[in-house]
Amino acid sequence: MILGDFTFTGRKKHPAPDAVNALLSFGYTLFFNEIASLLDGLGFDPFLGYLHSSRYGRASLASDILEEFRASADRFTLFLINNRIIKPADFYANPNGGVYLTREAQKTYFVHYEQNLSREFTWPENNTTTTLRQCYRFQAEKLATFIRGSADYAPFQLEV
Repeated sequence: MILGDFTFTGRKKHPAPDAVNALLSFGYTLFFNEIASLLDGLGFDPFLGYLHSSRYGRASLASDILEEFRASADRFTLFLINNRIIKPADFYANPNGGVYLTREAQKTYFVHYEQNLSREFTWPENNTTTTLRQCYRFQAEKLATFIRGSADYAPFQLEV
């Protein structure tokens, strides 16, 4: 699925050994932080999860919700690579290990990140126009409804 000059032999992290893993980690981190902030703002305790075990300092509930959106981050990474928005020259190797985006490439990344989260699409679940960022909130609200016992919980499914 990866076109151009990038290679990907599998998922590796902490630190990312190549550009694709660096983009995946960066995307997951940004999605995670938005979800954790949203959950906190809605009154959830983002540290109490149902899929990820509780561990000091880890927002397990945010990690749980992130799982539903991981494919969206993967798709965004492929979009950046395959449309040559981010190129191999946009990365540098840290002497202490890991590969990272340059500052200039980060600026480009954030422009497209915002466009990605704000892009409107029709959500098949309720046939309404929405954005990925709004879907974070919808899923959190669905989880709250489920916890109160008012409805079943269905995970977010990315339309392909």
